[in-house]
Parts: sequence; C-alpha cells; structure tokens
Amino acid sequence: MIKIALITLLSGNTTAGTNIHIETYPSGLRPAVVLKTVSTPHEYSSDGDLNCFNSAIEIDVFADDYNSAATIAGEINTIISGYRGTVGDYRIDAIFIESQSDLSSNVAAGEEVSISRINISAQVHWS
Repeated sequence: MIKIALITLLSGNTTAGTNIHIETYPSGLRPAVVLKTVSTPHEYSSDGDLNCFNSAIEIDVFADDYNSAATIAGEINTIISGYRGTVGDYRIDAIFIESQSDLSSNVAAGEEVSISRINISAQVHWS
C-alpha cells in the first residue's frame, strides 16, 4: 500500500539506488533499504470511515560500514521528513520522522562490525 509510494519517493534518490525492498532484507545485497509496516490504524468519525490512515513505518538501512549507512539514512530523512504531496494514487498529508537508531551488529571492543544497520521510525499520514 503506502510502501509503494515510499519506494517511488526513495528509488534512485539515495546512495542505495533502487535496492529498496518490502518487509525482508535480501542477505548480501548492500547497501539496501527495507520498508516494514508496523501498523496502519483507520481513522473514523461519527459518520464512519474517513479513508485516512496513519501508518507506522520502519525503514532499515543496511550497508557495509557505518558511514555509508548514516549517509543513506540522512538522504532518506531529507527526502521524506515533512513530505507532503501525491505519489501515484496516494495522497500523503505528512511524513514525520519519530526516531533513528543505530542497530549495527554488537561486537567486542576492537572487533570490526560486519554489517551496519540504521533504523528510522516514521509516521505517514495518507489517504
């Protein structure tokens, strides 16, 4: 659903290029971006369904090193934070970045991290 619009917004506009996926990370392909829907509650009034949605979306950035992951996460933030507009059949009223976390592999001091991962949590208000 709304993830298709997000792929359209991001595809080719970050260092990850078109390597953007829904729900699952294709192991070994880096850099990559994965979009996951956490929830999409419907909004109602006393007259019924308003056909408006507020989706919680998780965006994971995978890269070979932290700097690459951070660069792509920054590019994504620039593109979607505060975005408002129409993408295909979707009207996006607003996208808000709620948080960003470094989820890179935990390793002992002095060891190299084998994969870097940054998670972006966003709220997408759309219809």
